[in-house]
Amino acid sequence: MNPHNSGTKFAAHYVLEIESGKSQMVKLRLWALDEAPRDPLVDSDRIFAQRIKEADDFYGAGCS
Repeated sequence: MNPHNSGTKFAAHYVLEIESGKSQMVKLRLWALDEAPRDPLVDSDRIFAQRIKEADDFYGAGCS
């Protein structure tokens, strides 16, 4: 954080110990302080699937 407590940059740092052959998922959702959801990850799978579809539709339209 800078001394002015402002800016647009952010970095998360997670340290995970993952066994061979295993996987780990980290979910993170950012929002404005005045828009904080009650349960920030409750619909994350649906939202992520929708964003993938939107990107596929957008980039697929220009690749034909």
